Amino acid sequence: MTAYQPSEITVLAVALAAGIFILGHRKWLRQQPLSTTAIAWFVLQLLAWSFTVLEGFFYANLFNFLEHLFYAAAAVVALIACQGLLRYAKGEAQ
Repeated sequence: MTAYQPSEITVLAVALAAGIFILGHRKWLRQQPLSTTAIAWFVLQLLAWSFTVLEGFFYANLFNFLEHLFYAAAAVVALIACQGLLRYAKGEAQ
């Protein structure tokens, strides 16, 4: 039995492909509201997904801790983004 799930590697591969897409469209993305927050969320999620896969190969306790730490950080950034979206929807300055 493997120490990782094939679905975890699939999620990471799709996220890396999305990351390449983001890099290719970064000029357009920077012009969008809350783009910095969205990019920060994506990077934190990408790191968490990476740690999920890495924990299956070595340093399981360390990478498991980092995985959950980065998921929590991504959740905080998502809350900040939601607050920003509410302000943006109400027409308040960002």
